[in-house]
Amino acid sequence: VHGDFQRKGMFYLLNIIIFLLVSAAAFYLVLFYASKKTTWFTVGVTFVGWLMGFLIIALLPLDIYLSSRPKEKVQDSLEDVKIYWQILYWTSYLMCWTLIPLMCAYLDNGHFSVANKIYYAFKYNFCYYLIIAIVVFVLVVSLLFVHIKVLDKQKLPFLVSLGNTWGMVQIVFFLSYGLIELPKYFWRSRSLQEELLEIKCNIARIDEELKESRIDIECLAKITQDVISQVPEELYPYLEIIKDEVAGIKGDVLPYSDNVYKEKYDKINKFTYDTIVDLHYDVLYCASQNRRLQCIFDQYAQRALFVQDCIKSESSPEQVITSFLQEPRTGKYAQMLNKLEWYWYIKIKPILNIFLAVMAAIFAIIIVISECTLGVSGFYGHFVFDIFRSLLTDSYAKAMVFTLLLLGYLSSCTFYGIFNFRISGFYGLYPNHQTDPSNLVYSSLYIAKLAAPLCVNFLMVIHFETNQQTVFDQVAGKGASWDFASSFLRYFPCVILVICSLLLFEICSKSMKCLGLDEYTYYNYRDVDRLAEGTLVLETERTRLVKERAKLNQLGLGSASRAAITGADAKLIEDYYQASLFL
Repeated sequence: VHGDFQRKGMFYLLNIIIFLLVSAAAFYLVLFYASKKTTWFTVGVTFVGWLMGFLIIALLPLDIYLSSRPKEKVQDSLEDVKIYWQILYWTSYLMCWTLIPLMCAYLDNGHFSVANKIYYAFKYNFCYYLIIAIVVFVLVVSLLFVHIKVLDKQKLPFLVSLGNTWGMVQIVFFLSYGLIELPKYFWRSRSLQEELLEIKCNIARIDEELKESRIDIECLAKITQDVISQVPEELYPYLEIIKDEVAGIKGDVLPYSDNVYKEKYDKINKFTYDTIVDLHYDVLYCASQNRRLQCIFDQYAQRALFVQDCIKSESSPEQVITSFLQEPRTGKYAQMLNKLEWYWYIKIKPILNIFLAVMAAIFAIIIVISECTLGVSGFYGHFVFDIFRSLLTDSYAKAMVFTLLLLGYLSSCTFYGIFNFRISGFYGLYPNHQTDPSNLVYSSLYIAKLAAPLCVNFLMVIHFETNQQTVFDQVAGKGASWDFASSFLRYFPCVILVICSLLLFEICSKSMKCLGLDEYTYYNYRDVDRLAEGTLVLETERTRLVKERAKLNQLGLGSASRAAITGADAKLIEDYYQASLFL
C-alpha cells in the first residue's frame, strides 16, 4: 500500500511539474510576442489556446510510457490520464470552433464600436459554420449513397474523425515545409558568407514589399482626406478615427499612380457607414502589413549587418567582434566575454549548425519514410516502431528519450512550417512585442487545432496504435468509427514525399518567378537576381544606423542616461537600440 501511495504521489508530482513548465513557457512566449496594445482578455485567450496545444503534445509521451507498462500496475494512473485527455481535447476542440473564431472575427474587422464588432463576429461565423454544415452534409450523404459507413451509435467519434481528417490535411503541408526548410536553415547557417548571401537575396524582396505597403498607406490617407466632403456629418467622427490611425503609421511620402485601393474607392459614388467600415478595415490591414514587413526587414537587416561585422572580425588578432550595433564591453570580465563571443560566432556555432543540419536531415528522412509507409506492413512499414520497440525492450528511459526527440522534432517542423509559410502574415509571430492581437489569436487557433491530429499522426508513425492502444487513442483516436477517415489518415501522408520534393528543388518558387508571380515565392527562396539590390539595401541601412549612432554620440547619451530622455530623441534611441534585440 505504501508503495502504491508513493508511486501515485510521484505520478501527480510529475503532472504538476509538466503543467507548471508548459504554463510558464506559454505565458512567457505570449507576453514576448504580444504588442503593447493587446488587451489582457486577448492575452488570456491566446495563453489558454497555446496551453491546451502544448499540454496535449507534452502529455503524449507520459501516456505512451504508461500504456507500455503492465495494466495492473498503472491502471489508476491510466484512469487519471483519461480524464486529462478528455479535459484537454474537448476544451481545445470547443475553443477552436467557438470562442477563438469569434475572437478572430471580432479583432479582424473595421467596425468602430464593441457592439458592432460583436455583431459582425457572430454574423461572419454563422455564415462560416453554415458553409461547413452544407459541405459536411453533402459529404455524408455522398458516402452513404455509396454505402460507406459514416456514423455509428455515437456521434462524438464522428466529430473527432472530422477534426483529425481536416487537421491532417494542414499538417501534411506545414510538416513538409518544416522537414525541408529546417535542415536547410541550419545548413545555410554553417557559414557566415552563406548566411549573408541568403539574407541579401531576401531583404531586397522585403524592402520592395515594404515600399508597396507604404504606398498603400499613403493612398488610403489621401482617400480618407478626400472623402470628408462626400460623407454625411454624422460619419465625421469615424473618419477622424481613421485619420488618426493613418497619421500614426504613415512614413515617408512615396509617389504612386495606379493603386488597388485607389481603383476600389474611385468606383464608389456614395460613401455610407458600411463603406467607411471597409475603409477602416483596409487601413487596419495595411497598418498590420506594414508593421509585419518592417519587423521582418529589421530582423534581416540587423542580422545581416552583424554577420558582416563578424566576417570582418574573423582574422582579428585580439579575437574580438567589433560591431557598431553593440556597445563595447567594460568591466573585469569584458575581455573574457569578448573572446567567448568571438569563439561562439566564428568557431563553435558553424560546427554546431553543421551537426544540427545533419541530425535534422536524418530525422527528416526517417519521418518521410515513415509517413509514406503508414499503410505498408513489414520492415519498412514499421521502420520507426522497430527502433522504438528495440529501445523499449532495452530500457523504458531510452524509449522515452527517443519518443521525446522524435515527437519534439515532428512538432518543431510542423510549427516552423506554420509560422514561416508564405501566408503566415495572417497569424505570424514577431518578437519584441511586434505581434498584433489578431495574429496572436489566429496563432492560438492553429496551435490548439493541430496538436491532437499531430499526436494521432505520431502514434501512426511509430505504429504504436496497431500494437498497443494509448488512452489518447481512446479519447481522440484516428477515427475508427469512420472507415474513410481511418484510411485517409493512413494514406494521405504519402503526399509529403511529393511536397518535399517540390520544396527541396524549389520547383514551386522557380515556377512562380518565371510566371512573374514573385509574391508567391517563399521568403527563403534564393533569388540571385536580387543580390546586388540586397547589397545596396544593406549599405543604405548601415549608413542610416551609423548616422544615428553619431547623433547619439553628439548628444552624449550613454546607456545609463537613455531612460531619462523623452520626445524625438527617445524615439531615435528606441529605434537604434532595438537593433540589439534581433541579434
